[in-house]
This record gives sequence, structure tokens and C-alpha cells, in this order.
Amino acid sequence: MSWFPALTVDRVGSVHLAYAAAMPEDAVLNSYDMIEYVALDGARPIGSPVDVMATAQDASGSYAGRPDLLVDKNGDLLMTWRNRSGLWFTRAPRERASDPTAWTESHFLGEG
Repeated sequence: MSWFPALTVDRVGSVHLAYAAAMPEDAVLNSYDMIEYVALDGARPIGSPVDVMATAQDASGSYAGRPDLLVDKNGDLLMTWRNRSGLWFTRAPRERASDPTAWTESHFLGEG
């Protein structure tokens, strides 16, 4: 399942997509809400989506991460996302964003 897509296009015309995702509803144990990233060639994914963030679901259920994505003047992808504690930020170099280890550790920005 996926929802809340965020798209951005860099200065060379590459399309970048981030979206909220979750494990199937019948997966009770070890279920996660995730933010996924994938580069696109037109409407087709380039490679497989990578997990940028994963938050374990608890007894109160899941939480949609609602990512937002943009490219800065240096070509880095900047992403914000949410969980129950608030708003978070991470970044990755555009050319390495398909590598999950290229994304920085998420930084807490605040509640709300």
C-alpha cells in the first residue's frame, strides 16, 4: 500500500518520487510505516524503491508519513516526513539517492 506521493524534478530533468507506504494490513507483527524513494524515467521506476524511513506500528495502528521532497541548488534531495512525534528532515545527493545509506540520519525539526 502506498499514498501521499511527493514528486520533484531536478535541473537535468530527472524525476524523483517519495511516498508513504505500509506493510499489508494482515501483517500484525513487525509492521512498519515507511517512506520510500525511487527515481523515475518518465512514469517508469529506475531500480527498486528504497526505504528512507521506517517507524514500527503500535497498538494504536499506523501513521502516514506524508513526505515532501525537493532538490536544492547543489542537486541534493531534501525530504521532510512526519510521524507521531513530529516533523523530521533528511537529505541525500541526487545521484546516490537510490542507495539507502546515502540518506542522512533523520533530524527532528519539531512537533506539529
